[in-house]
Amino acid sequence: MSFTGYEFGTGEAVYGYKTGAQVTTRDGVFRLAYEHGSDPVNGSYDTIGGFVNVGFQVENLLRGESPVTLPTPVFNSPRSLTYWLTRQVKRNWHQPTAVVLSSCATGSGCDRSLASIRMTQFGPGFAGHSSFPAFPRSQLDPTKFIVVEFDYEFDTAPTGGVAEWEVHVYAPFPAATAYNQFPKTGVPTGISGHMMFTLNTGGSPVLGQNAFILAGVDPDGISSELTVDGTSTLKITNVCIRFNQ
Repeated sequence: MSFTGYEFGTGEAVYGYKTGAQVTTRDGVFRLAYEHGSDPVNGSYDTIGGFVNVGFQVENLLRGESPVTLPTPVFNSPRSLTYWLTRQVKRNWHQPTAVVLSSCATGSGCDRSLASIRMTQFGPGFAGHSSFPAFPRSQLDPTKFIVVEFDYEFDTAPTGGVAEWEVHVYAPFPAATAYNQFPKTGVPTGISGHMMFTLNTGGSPVLGQNAFILAGVDPDGISSELTVDGTSTLKITNVCIRFNQ
């Protein structure tokens, strides 16, 4: 059963109402509905309706079965917890032959990403490293560089001194130091922030990704070190490593 009151937006308050009732068979196939309403615009009105609710699945004909399917019975409503606890599992086994979980064009987006790098405190600083799926050196442009970005968070703000970040993207030993950068920056002014580095080998000549190509190795790891005073915890998260920049 139902009851509804309403107001027409005509610039002047015009109110109306409608009330009704529905009766449905237990199997959910047949439904009879009656509604009565009244307002100054339409006057009194009545509506009577009958409904038949069945499904039609053409594919059943191919199996020699009836294409007519019945609805879910009224007392097996999806709102019933018992219905969900006792219904059978339905699985769709017809999956595509290949599924692309993620795709990234070389030189754009995050070619490699890590949720975090675990940082360990040593003396007045921190150090940590992590591995990632090796990036094929055959896809590296010898004239370009690697860019590394990440978010950092201290437990308390650093108190002073000079912070020296060291970020390395490296390859398997003995070429572990084939790709380094040693940027010196001021102490971060807040508890958290975002850092970005363009890596190179330093020295002369300055090598970019060509360091890996010359060494014949594929980059597959990253490390970070930071010397800073006045804090005891450092978290590095949302690590993004972009090649061919």
